[in-house]
Amino acid sequence: MLLGFDKKIAERIKNYRDKEGVFYTKKDLQKICGLTDQLFTRMHRYIDLPDSLTISGIQKSNVPVNINKANAPQLTEIPMIGEVLSARIIGYRKLLGGFVALDQQKEVYGLSDDALESLKSTTFIKADFKPRLVKINYDSLDVLSRHPYISYQLADDIVRFRKINSIIESETVLANFKSVDKSKFKKLILYLDFQ
Repeated sequence: MLLGFDKKIAERIKNYRDKEGVFYTKKDLQKICGLTDQLFTRMHRYIDLPDSLTISGIQKSNVPVNINKANAPQLTEIPMIGEVLSARIIGYRKLLGGFVALDQQKEVYGLSDDALESLKSTTFIKADFKPRLVKINYDSLDVLSRHPYISYQLADDIVRFRKINSIIESETVLANFKSVDKSKFKKLILYLDFQ
């Protein structure tokens, strides 16, 4: 506050740090709600952080990590990934059934651009990886709706369709559901078992 931050912004910064949040670069502070560009520009020279950060400049391991097998300690060794982000990555991976493409990592809540770049450059997916599949003709409404690519409405439509028609034979049938999110459909079908 003595530097010119108003009380609310100072509290937000402190709360973020108290929840194990980390500021890696000066621009990370701009994510604090209420911190205006004008105030940021005025405070810029007093912020003891680098303007930008190259991944090679971080003192953590750069050993390639299998994103579908990594545990929390392995993930925290990746530059810019701490305990909070490693827990989110593992949680999302579990909901998803495993990552089939590295660009899915951007779907993990709270990853900065720098953290995402770090993840992409230090993780891999084995070529023979098979994700855990959703049994579209047998799983319950609850199980279906927990998958990140299946909305509650789509899960409900699937269950209703099965009651009338017994099974969904193929992705072509599913593609005609109005509740299908077209932007996620190509990824969703990689997680479906139509047997």
